[in-house]
Amino acid sequence: MDRNSAIGLTLIAALLLAYFYFFAAKPVPPETLNQVITTQAAPDSSSTSSLKAKAEIDSTTLRQYGNLASYLTGTE
Repeated sequence: MDRNSAIGLTLIAALLLAYFYFFAAKPVPPETLNQVITTQAAPDSSSTSSLKAKAEIDSTTLRQYGNLASYLTGTE
């Protein structure tokens, strides 16, 4: 690389840096909203027991995961 190539690359880099500095998008400050936090009532035990009864291993899951299908009984 000769001297002219090095000067050219340096000038191009300086032009790019100046362009990105002056024409960069200004960051938008986040809006502060008064958010109301609502709490949900905990589900009763009768509904959770019905969910546990529905969590059976079907043939598709057994075919996809094989012997590991029995370990897929986690909680959300």
